[in-house]
Amino acid sequence: MNNRERHQAYSGTGKAAVSRPASSYRAAEVKKQPIQSAVQKEKNTQKKPPAWLRPAMLFLAVVLLMLNVYVLRDSISSLFGQEKAALQSIYLEGIPAELFVGEQVECAVKTTPADAECQPVWHSSDESIAAVENGILTAYREGQVTLVVQDQLSGIICRAKLSVTGDFTQIAAAALEHMVVSLTDAGAADKVRTQQQRMESCGQKEAQAAADALGRLLDCADGGEQCDFAELEDALGLKAADLRTAAEAIRMRGQMTDDSVTLTFTGDCTFGYNNEYDDKRRFPAVYKKSGSVTYPFDKVKHIFAADDITVINYEATLADKGSPEADKKYHLRGEPEYVRILSGSSVEVANLANNHTLDYKKKGFEQTAERLSDEGIAVLHTDTPVVQKVNGIEVVLVSAGHWKFPTEYKEQVSQMLEQVEKYKKPDNVVIVNLHWGGEYIKVPDKGQIEAAHSLIDAGADMIVSHHAHIIQSIELYKDKVIAYGLGNFSFGGTHQLNEKETFILRASFAADENGDIAMKQWSVIPCHATGTGTLSNNFQPVTLHGEEARKMLNVLLSRSKSIGGCTELPASYFEY
Repeated sequence: MNNRERHQAYSGTGKAAVSRPASSYRAAEVKKQPIQSAVQKEKNTQKKPPAWLRPAMLFLAVVLLMLNVYVLRDSISSLFGQEKAALQSIYLEGIPAELFVGEQVECAVKTTPADAECQPVWHSSDESIAAVENGILTAYREGQVTLVVQDQLSGIICRAKLSVTGDFTQIAAAALEHMVVSLTDAGAADKVRTQQQRMESCGQKEAQAAADALGRLLDCADGGEQCDFAELEDALGLKAADLRTAAEAIRMRGQMTDDSVTLTFTGDCTFGYNNEYDDKRRFPAVYKKSGSVTYPFDKVKHIFAADDITVINYEATLADKGSPEADKKYHLRGEPEYVRILSGSSVEVANLANNHTLDYKKKGFEQTAERLSDEGIAVLHTDTPVVQKVNGIEVVLVSAGHWKFPTEYKEQVSQMLEQVEKYKKPDNVVIVNLHWGGEYIKVPDKGQIEAAHSLIDAGADMIVSHHAHIIQSIELYKDKVIAYGLGNFSFGGTHQLNEKETFILRASFAADENGDIAMKQWSVIPCHATGTGTLSNNFQPVTLHGEEARKMLNVLLSRSKSIGGCTELPASYFEY
């Protein structure tokens, strides 16, 4: 073995030895023994390298290899179309435009493109108002401040003006008012809860007082301990009636689920009566003076908004066409623009199968139906069912107009049975609307009860009725709700009512364990058809609470028990 071979053997970089016969090795060793001895002597005199040197050299080689890969990474990514995205812009994320004194918020940014690298640095224009430390923004006192975030790599900057407030009463009031007036914001209740949690975390005395008051209201709305809303007025900045309305809205929205459909029903609604006569007590004058487009439903529309389908019985025309029917004493007509009362109050369906939609003959009816349709309100009428699908559940509404007992009774019952049998399926809901019976009669007659039972037997899931202008009995037949009369609701046909008691009927349906659609829950919301507290009609229904609610429910229970109907009612109202 020559010197090169020995060096290669020592360093480990030489080629693998070629296999040869054992005798050849011995011959070569004998022949070259003198040379090996000389080399061995020389080697023995040299200093041996330390034992750690070889592992260290291997480690250094690995490090150099990794550095080369990192340097070449961008070039390699570029070859395969994976070049790292360059930052174009940055935005603040999760930081509210209005902070509370004492509130702390984690600072975060959103980049465009989303995978761009960003190293944010935060600054405040006035650190005595709000400042960022270790990625946490803290609000110290009231005022305005500009928050600046800059990317260290690119220099790109984002600025945002923030306000810091300590008026926690105003904050709570604004959240609750939004809960009531925002009919389309499904997350309004969650925003109230979020504000309560934010104030609770501030540590300020005033914030804690407002947070505690909001917490009591929310607990009451969720079915917890009843609270006296008058005691919350100072902390929350609203009157007890407004706080109660907000709690009602939160409660109703909390009952809705993604796997069910919730419907709301009211009794007779009429926006006008012989409106050509000028009288300050009549609906046109009262409505105009109110200044509110949705005046008739301003005290209840938060309930209409907390459902999937609101159905009213509209017992009049919305028309300026057509001549009055000659053989009728009462002609109910409202201006065509009154349709905005319905569309602005979250009403989805108007039942026109009653004895007043033809008061101005065919032209008046057609204009009414057209105006409703133009506003996105479905028209329910005899032989014209309304079919809607909500959360995968099909709802079919069928209706019949003024039933004349006994002359047309059998024929009309037969027609309704055919409709129910035609539309009913295991996976849908069929609800029957009936405008029937005698006016101002407290209980249904035997014929109505028999007809209602036969409709349930045919497959109807619920029956809702009106026309009597006073509330009538409710019964459960085969676990299905039959409401024989919801009474007047916003009834513009008279400025003096015979009875002010009324109610909103609410029901939810969902699939049972077999996949069939069944009633999940139902409730009665006690109301008065006027907000005056007397029989004088201001055409604005209001919900009831406490003793007034119980009195109304007792009237309904008394009339229900008289026909063997409900002896108790699932009612929804507050004590205070």
